Amino acid sequence: MPRFHGYEDLVQYHLKQFGLEVNYIENPAYNLNPNAVAGTFRSLKKFVSLFRNKSDNYIKSVVIPQVEAQSYDIFLAINGYSVNVHLLDYLKHKNPKIKTILYLWDSSQLFAWQHLDKLFDKVFSFDYSDCKKYGYDYLPNFYIPTDPIDTAQDIDLFFVGTQTFDRYEVLKKINHFAVQNSMSCFFHLLIRHKHFLHAKWFYQLLNNVKRPNLWQKEYILNYLLQENLEQPEFVTREILSYESMQQQFQRSKTVLDIHVPLQTGYSHRVIYALAQGKKLLTSNPHIQNDPILFNSQQIRLFDRQNCTLDLDWICESASFDMPTSLQICRIDNWLKYLLKD
Repeated sequence: MPRFHGYEDLVQYHLKQFGLEVNYIENPAYNLNPNAVAGTFRSLKKFVSLFRNKSDNYIKSVVIPQVEAQSYDIFLAINGYSVNVHLLDYLKHKNPKIKTILYLWDSSQLFAWQHLDKLFDKVFSFDYSDCKKYGYDYLPNFYIPTDPIDTAQDIDLFFVGTQTFDRYEVLKKINHFAVQNSMSCFFHLLIRHKHFLHAKWFYQLLNNVKRPNLWQKEYILNYLLQENLEQPEFVTREILSYESMQQQFQRSKTVLDIHVPLQTGYSHRVIYALAQGKKLLTSNPHIQNDPILFNSQQIRLFDRQNCTLDLDWICESASFDMPTSLQICRIDNWLKYLLKD
């Protein structure tokens, strides 16, 4: 499982509550990933990976030494960034009865997972389109149950996320709208790493492209942010702790979701917002066709191109009951569903 806002610790905790012994090994996403679909230079990445594959090196130098002295009943992989056929073959050889489970919280529009899915006994995905296309089992992301905190809702709009594609540009427009309308907001946009081929000459080359594609736009933006040529206050390189995120979330009236354009699945913040009875402002049009989750009073859509927002609705205090269908997404139920026979 990748490290993500401390969720890896919470997953381990709940697995141990089931009476399981847990060995957590990070599943990192490397910058030069040959399985990344969204982007350019995919052929070059594949070629480079033949000689310098970080995932393969990670498995050989870090993963195998940690698992070689242990026996396992279950191998649960959340995303497949640093998983390959050699690791699966090794685990199955050492543990002939091992049960292998893969959960994907990134779409196949971003990463080519098809080389992995036949290696696992069960494959789940948060992306309904992928489930229909590849025959995966559909399971939305989990949420962490928390007791309501008796605190003033003094934050009108809340957003926490990682910079990808056009998130920064969308958030910049919304932040401008918020400032103009004296809204109280908490925005935290994480900039993780420099892009492949991070260089001034390459930035200048792409910046002169008349009609840049989605990846080229993201590269240009990433370069500007990494070089501090754009310095909005909501951009950060510091990961927000789960506790800090919770404090700000509880104070918020409306949660903002700027979805990845190529994905149909819902992020953790969407599931958690609905489970906590918060209003949800989302750019994901697929949710309006969801017969279980969609509630027009609780959920509003916005167009990421013009970002026209309903100020009164955002700033209004309101609370909603959690849909009973979301019970399966509570982290303990979610893990039980993954692990069931």
